[in-house]
Amino acid sequence: MTDQEKKDLAQSFRTMMDQAAWKHMEFILANVEHNAIKDEDALPITSLNLAEIGECRGRRNAIRKVKSDLDYILNGLK
Repeated sequence: MTDQEKKDLAQSFRTMMDQAAWKHMEFILANVEHNAIKDEDALPITSLNLAEIGECRGRRNAIRKVKSDLDYILNGLK
């Protein structure tokens, strides 16, 4: 991908993120992340279930990865 193509991609993402649909998507992602944190915090310490902890962490890490990739596209490709 050329530098110009990277800049065009970043601009396309910025335009998309100004749209109402993206704002709604951000709300959905924030809600998933919040619920994953809440679910993980609510697990009783006496019955730690590694599968449940792994599921919560997986959801949180997926959201972080999406945010990280978007940050790279928006800021790293200038």
